[in-house]
Amino acid sequence: MVARQQCEQTSPRGRSLFNPPLNPRDYFNELERLSMMIQNALMCLALNIYHEGRGEPLEGQIAIAMVTMNRASWDTASVCEVVYEEKQFSWTHRLDDFTPQEPAAWAVARRLAQRVIEGHHDDITEGATHFHTRAVRPIWRHSLKKVKTIGAHVFYVQR
Repeated sequence: MVARQQCEQTSPRGRSLFNPPLNPRDYFNELERLSMMIQNALMCLALNIYHEGRGEPLEGQIAIAMVTMNRASWDTASVCEVVYEEKQFSWTHRLDDFTPQEPAAWAVARRLAQRVIEGHHDDITEGATHFHTRAVRPIWRHSLKKVKTIGAHVFYVQR
């Protein structure tokens, strides 16, 4: 899948993720760093899915994950930066405690985050980088092209 290919291209240092350095110590350090980066990305993506879409059908939650990954250019090292960018996702600046309170919804969000990062879902948003709920009408929507509505969210791409 395209998403998986984009994630697997190179590490942030420009090395292929599948061509480790020759020194065994460097190899294990790099593996540990990559493992931590992926775990962080999974946590940030799962929190975003949970807080932005836990009441949505699965398709809507996948779409929220896709927007997050599209904004990160499918670079797992950028997922947390994208999620916590100032006032990009409402929960990051409105909630004092990010701890998920609904275990079943949290389990779905975690599993979905893993499946998206692993490339098991196609981008159903057609490359969307923005969304909002149908309950609001943000001014920024006029500068973007609406691509679809899924559940309670409207998805947009750059014009």
